[in-house]
Amino acid sequence: MRHASRSATTLALSICAAALAACGATQEGTGPGGPGPAAELRFTTQPVARAAGNVTISPALHVTIEDRFGNTVPTGEVTMDIGSAPWPGATLAGTVTANAENGVATFTDLRLDKPGTGYSLVATSGGITVTSTAFSVGLRFNSVAAGAYHTCALTRGGAYCWGSNGLGELGASTEGLLDSVPVLVLVSGGLTFTSVSAGLQHACGITTGKAMYCWGKHSSGQLGDGGTSYGAPPVLVGGGHAFESVAAGAGRTRGGTPGAGGDWGGAKHFGQTREGTANANTTAGLVTAAGQ
Repeated sequence: MRHASRSATTLALSICAAALAACGATQEGTGPGGPGPAAELRFTTQPVARAAGNVTISPALHVTIEDRFGNTVPTGEVTMDIGSAPWPGATLAGTVTANAENGVATFTDLRLDKPGTGYSLVATSGGITVTSTAFSVGLRFNSVAAGAYHTCALTRGGAYCWGSNGLGELGASTEGLLDSVPVLVLVSGGLTFTSVSAGLQHACGITTGKAMYCWGKHSSGQLGDGGTSYGAPPVLVGGGHAFESVAAGAGRTRGGTPGAGGDWGGAKHFGQTREGTANANTTAGLVTAAGQ
């Protein structure tokens, strides 16, 4: 009787071992067939508690692909997206799809534009998803310029504007809306502003390459691109000048350019003329001593 019991136990153990081997994996590790199919994603590096607006989230995020026993699945494609956001229209920029290496997908250049609390990210691979821990996005202002109905400021991640956008003053294509949440001013080519000035109903900024871009009301040519069409997104000021400073006013804009020997060699002025004539300059032109 005792012999029959031992035989039954041995047979049961043999059947169990054969079943696990057929699956290609064991609970203790990989089996003869290697890891099983992907069954779970895991954030092995979570987002920082507070990220800076439009600045790369650091350290880089890592997502690990695992089978149902917790074994790492070496390869697979993982896509990142916004899970929850405090405001509509928030944008996740950077490389949002990564191929796993040794089972880990790495996201090195992700960034979010709108500030707020309660963000989360969702990683997806096939039909498997995982949600990150909650985090916030904040802004730290280096300088600020207030217009009549809008305000613009510089941050590490770029220029942000908020307030009235009836004429494109926020540099966004949502004219006619009011926005109390700062909106990132986007310039084609990913250019960065080093200074910004807000006028009555327009604004201008100077890039690291000393080019000037303007946006908002354009009835008097104050955006300086040669036309009078309201500008959102920002338009490049014509003339090929290298600007050192900018001052946006009511219907006109002035930008300082360097002269010989590093002196200020006059101001480039577009929009309403200083003499108050009816004709407006729609491109940057030199203001002579006689006009000062």
